[in-house]
Amino acid sequence: MKILLKTMDSATPSPERIELSAMRKNDNGAVEHYMVPSSEVEALIAELKVEEEAEAKKADASSADM
Repeated sequence: MKILLKTMDSATPSPERIELSAMRKNDNGAVEHYMVPSSEVEALIAELKVEEEAEAKKADASSADM
């Protein structure tokens, strides 16, 4: 997800522009296709934005120490 957001042409990613899916095993052991709900995609985007902001602040603090 992190790489996808960095390579997108959009400055403001949103669940409307991203569809995620995965293959997983269900309780019976059968493989099934799972579409990640837009609410989970939105939560992932928000989480990555927070991480990115924290990394930027850390980089700013490091460069200010020099």
